[in-house]
Amino acid sequence: MTTKRSVALLAAAAASLMALTACSSPATGGEEGGDAATTEELLVVGWGGGYSEATQQYLLDPFTAETGIATSIEDAPGKQIQGLQQQAQTGDQIWDFLDTIPADQALFGYENGVIAKLPDDVKAELEGVLQPGAVLDYGFTSANLGVVIVCNMELVDACPQSAAEFFDTDAFPGARALPAEALESLTFANIANGTPLDQVATSPIDFDAGLTKIDAIRDDITVFWDGGDMLVNTIKNEDAAIVLGWSGRASGLLRDGMDLEIVWNDAMLSPGVFAVAEHSANKEAAFDLLVSIAKNAEGLAGFAEAMNYGVSNDAALALVPEEISANLVNSHLDTATLFNVAWYAENQGEIEDRWREVVSG
Repeated sequence: MTTKRSVALLAAAAASLMALTACSSPATGGEEGGDAATTEELLVVGWGGGYSEATQQYLLDPFTAETGIATSIEDAPGKQIQGLQQQAQTGDQIWDFLDTIPADQALFGYENGVIAKLPDDVKAELEGVLQPGAVLDYGFTSANLGVVIVCNMELVDACPQSAAEFFDTDAFPGARALPAEALESLTFANIANGTPLDQVATSPIDFDAGLTKIDAIRDDITVFWDGGDMLVNTIKNEDAAIVLGWSGRASGLLRDGMDLEIVWNDAMLSPGVFAVAEHSANKEAAFDLLVSIAKNAEGLAGFAEAMNYGVSNDAALALVPEEISANLVNSHLDTATLFNVAWYAENQGEIEDRWREVVSG
């Protein structure tokens, strides 16, 4: 996979987000707060476990060493936007900064007034150090991963090599696990139903067809995992043999010695987004943290090596050992597709209400 191809696909992801945000104005929450010189601590909302530990070590601690501003992480995996909305409603704003939330959630948060728009000078500074297309109106993409098929080869004789084969439980028997995230599971089901990979990013999600596909193997689905730690535990505890999961967490388990096969065919590109909370009392310092992370090539490389997630700083990617970079999504974009994030953001309310019934049932 060439760098040119990687940049093109990541840029396309950003373009699909920008196309929607250009057509609407987010609800904003008042004047920018906080003077960086007087901020004593920033509270980051994160993902927990080893992910938060890596964020703290490689990205937050260097910022504290440089500025004297303390940082801490409060874990709320999958609940970041919901938490921001609750804080906005109560007026009790706690979180200042968001650690790489999914792109669809970042766009939803921005459009609904809980994620801040980048000041022009901050945006320009970010664009000077990151890959083309990585900088959005409300943050920048990083911790890029693939949503891939992962098989525990101690539990199965053969691993499905495509989305269609994942749903063929006769040819490929074994307990399944799917993401609790509707966008990921339904998009994958649509691919299995025949949506061409090069049309996924521009095709609306067919909820009914996707649900029918998932229902057909419902008896074989033992887990709808929610968050990286639950994904890791699902694989390690052998709760499922064939999993649709995040490439970074799976690659970490592979590196730790588990007998896994990771299949990149029909993979889905899932960029994370660093962002600042709209109602933070410390927005100036939070924007400083955003720029610090983007410029910290050594820290981003350390994070990529520790967590097996791609990053959007080319200088950082150049520092990642080849044996690690081979398992980053940046090396597999020829078999990956983008999500239709813009469509999903517009239809999220209806989709999520119906999807919750699927996961809870």
